[in-house]
Amino acid sequence: MCETKSMKGILALCLMFWCGAGYYAAAQAQKKKNRSAATTGKSVTKNAQTQSASSDPSNSDQNEINASLELAPSERIEKLKAILASPETSATAKVRASELIVSAHAARGDELLKAGDAQGGAEQFRLAITEAPDKISDKLFAGVISQLPFNLFARGERAAAVEVARLIEEKVKDDPARLLNLAGFYARIEDAEDAARLAQAAIKLAPDMAVAYQALGVAQRIALQTEAAAVSYARALELDPKSAGARRSLADLRRALGQPNEALVLYREALKADPNDRAARSGMILALLDAGQREEAERELDSVLQTDERNVLLLTGAAYWYVAHDARSARALELAGRAVEIEPRYTWAQIALACALVAQKRPLDAERALSFARQYGRFPTLDYEVANALAAAGLYEEAADALARSFRIKDGALETDLAGRVSSRAANFIELLAPERLAAIFQPAAADTEVNARVLKGLLALNLALRDDNADAVAKEKNALAAAQDFTAGDDPMRTFRQLYVARRLLQSGLALSEVVELSDAAAGGVEAALDVPTAPVATFADEMRTLRAQAEASGEPPPTVLDFQRNVLANVLRGRIEDTAGWALFKQERASQAVPRLKRAVSVLPENTDLWRAALWHLGAALDANGNSEEALAAYLKSYKSGAPDAARRALIEAIYRKVNGSLKGLDEKLGPAP
Repeated sequence: MCETKSMKGILALCLMFWCGAGYYAAAQAQKKKNRSAATTGKSVTKNAQTQSASSDPSNSDQNEINASLELAPSERIEKLKAILASPETSATAKVRASELIVSAHAARGDELLKAGDAQGGAEQFRLAITEAPDKISDKLFAGVISQLPFNLFARGERAAAVEVARLIEEKVKDDPARLLNLAGFYARIEDAEDAARLAQAAIKLAPDMAVAYQALGVAQRIALQTEAAAVSYARALELDPKSAGARRSLADLRRALGQPNEALVLYREALKADPNDRAARSGMILALLDAGQREEAERELDSVLQTDERNVLLLTGAAYWYVAHDARSARALELAGRAVEIEPRYTWAQIALACALVAQKRPLDAERALSFARQYGRFPTLDYEVANALAAAGLYEEAADALARSFRIKDGALETDLAGRVSSRAANFIELLAPERLAAIFQPAAADTEVNARVLKGLLALNLALRDDNADAVAKEKNALAAAQDFTAGDDPMRTFRQLYVARRLLQSGLALSEVVELSDAAAGGVEAALDVPTAPVATFADEMRTLRAQAEASGEPPPTVLDFQRNVLANVLRGRIEDTAGWALFKQERASQAVPRLKRAVSVLPENTDLWRAALWHLGAALDANGNSEEALAAYLKSYKSGAPDAARRALIEAIYRKVNGSLKGLDEKLGPAP
């Protein structure tokens, strides 16, 4: 959103009105409405007195003030101060001069900000407030003073903006309508705590002011406090039964809280009052889906989209609902695709599209959509969905990196900062991320499964354990194996790739080598099923894809999404990787005699002259040498070396074993070429 780019569009409808001038206008309207008719006579008298006072100042006062308006702001300030200081200036002219000084400071501050002098601009804004008269007119407050904080914030001066807002608050602390205006500013910059504080202060001053409760509801939604926000909107609606905004917002929150029937009542009341209430009709359709009235919901959905085909929020909500309920992923893909075509910057539309693409077995297309969305939003749900898409493709290392951007694990529980600012902790990803989804799109069900969420938590825990440099080897191994159990759980076809990934990561870390062999053996039993997965080529070549994708990102090119290999080639590569991993783990356990046959199988199936084949040959040479077969070892080393690029370290090892077998290095250059 404004500062953190978190949850783009979370309060798109709500903040459109209930911020800034919207609060103020609504609060002023309510104050006006509540005035007693008994004051009419007094008001007439007062207006007459005001009118009389307005004609009191001399023409010279007015002429001087009007002339000052032609001056530059800094000169105007000096001129107006001189008018103000003159004992001959009338009281009414002094009031006008005081207000014009405020406007001049604001204008001068704006000039300085545009010129790049943020400090000078902020100081002029502070002077505008401190030099404002004690009784600020509605016109001056709404047109000038209330705009100052956001003017600073929009130019990246958050601290100065908040300081100016604090000064304004001190001036208007007894005026609930103006406090709500400031609450709107804090809501716009996602400062939920201060927005709620000012809304509560307004409620204390005016307990029956409905818009104050609406302001509090907005603040609570920004803080992702869905239940509390529902209570506030309910109170606002109780105080003002005709408030369309309060009714619609309460309906949305009832839907988010899994109360679709209660939401339907509210949506229908809203539509009865205004049949053209677009948001209420969209909410009603989604509530019908949640209530199990799918036939009616789909009939209404088709009808609305015929006349309101650019309804992004409805398209997004319906698309997400279909994926979340494992129903008609093709329909979800169609609706989400239409939503992002209309507004590609709406991150939740991209999330709905990505979820539909993953359901359609197109995870890399999903990841591309989410990568685009990350230009406009950064919040944990988005990182989770990126990781989910990458994991669905078998790119587990990249998925782990995506998770590590937003999530931590402490004492077995997941932790994150929801929307970039609300600390949260839960046992699983679905529970942890629910508040973002509820506050943003009011969907009570996640487009995820408990099994999938457990797998991704295991992936994060595994990588955090293996990357923990402060843990000793015993603790690291224990934590990694516990995480690996969750990550490799299930019986889906991708399990083979997960088992091989864990085996290779443990082998790289030198941990749990006996478990590496067990995982490799388990993976071997699922190769044929794994090859049936549409993303099998990507998962098989995950390490190589990681390199290709990094190169594409560095060059500004889109990442590759398709690898085309014949099934027998993939089978050989996957089986070769498994055998090489198991064989090298056995070698590391000083079980060379058991390692040799597995490494020989790896060499026999891996495509010749590839990096994988050369690596397996080199491993075979090491195992043969350790097993006392120096001549065979030398042959394997030579074959591996000759098919690759010259390498000084490997050349040195070959020279040692060559001398051991032949007594000298005679003839080696003829076999390998000159030493590098």
